[in-house]
Amino acid sequence: MSNLLTERGFNTIDVDHVQDLCAWVKKETSKKAFIPHPDNKFIDEHEYKCNMSILKNLMSEFNDHVLVFGSVGDNNDFIPLFDVLVLLQCKPETIMHRLQTRDTNVFGKVKEVQNRILEWRNKFDEIMLKAGAIPISTEEDIDAVAAKVTRLLE
Repeated sequence: MSNLLTERGFNTIDVDHVQDLCAWVKKETSKKAFIPHPDNKFIDEHEYKCNMSILKNLMSEFNDHVLVFGSVGDNNDFIPLFDVLVLLQCKPETIMHRLQTRDTNVFGKVKEVQNRILEWRNKFDEIMLKAGAIPISTEEDIDAVAAKVTRLLE
């Protein structure tokens, strides 16, 4: 979605694809860590954190709307940065399929982590909806979903 909207001229930031913006950090030490295919043990000991000052600086470079894609472990700091929140939703089967077939991110390739992602999704959706997010189903064609997202900017 981020790539498609960028191609259509929208200002986008994908938190997983901006160097040094987000990283896994060890909970005990706050030091960055990397593992090619995180498993549940790694996730238990680490948190996916976003450098808010870098994100704010990136967002300030745009004079118009900026669409930020992704989720981080510190959503309580992340959410207040936005005027409009959009929650892209799909069925669990769709999430599993997308995790298994995507080639843009290795996270979620391990089965045990896929199950954890589904658990997180329920918590994340609740947080986002309580914060006033507008839910949009991603079960339909990507162009239709993009049109729904961009209509929110009008």
